[in-house]
Amino acid sequence: MKKIILIALAAIHVCISITIFIIGNKYEFTGEYTNTWLPNLFVSLLLLVVFIISKDKVIKKISNLLLMIYPIGLVLISLIIFYNLPNFTYLEAKEIIIKETSEEIDMSKENEIKGQLGMYYIYTREHVYIFNSKDGKYSKRKNLNE
Repeated sequence: MKKIILIALAAIHVCISITIFIIGNKYEFTGEYTNTWLPNLFVSLLLLVVFIISKDKVIKKISNLLLMIYPIGLVLISLIIFYNLPNFTYLEAKEIIIKETSEEIDMSKENEIKGQLGMYYIYTREHVYIFNSKDGKYSKRKNLNE
């Protein structure tokens, strides 16, 4: 029974890691903790494999404390990451810049850096805007035509 529970918890951990990646991608990984998806995925897959190939005798020796700590840890990881998500996605930031400045987004800059440290970089044909993903304030960085 412990083995099934541990495998299920590791599978849930894998799903949480993938969800963190999907959400982090939506926010261009500007959130502090969205960059933890890869270590989380690595650890969860490692635990999943270990739990699957472990024999029942080894699993029985695992403390019941682990069965309590692991799900609590998963809940805490999820809460910390989702609580610290930015208030604006990259697409929402682009829409705000378009609406308020009436400038067109420069599609040739789509491969440029889009965000870091809680800030999005919005490239228009005339300027680069730095958009704060937490409070929605933005400023012009430079004029591209000069």
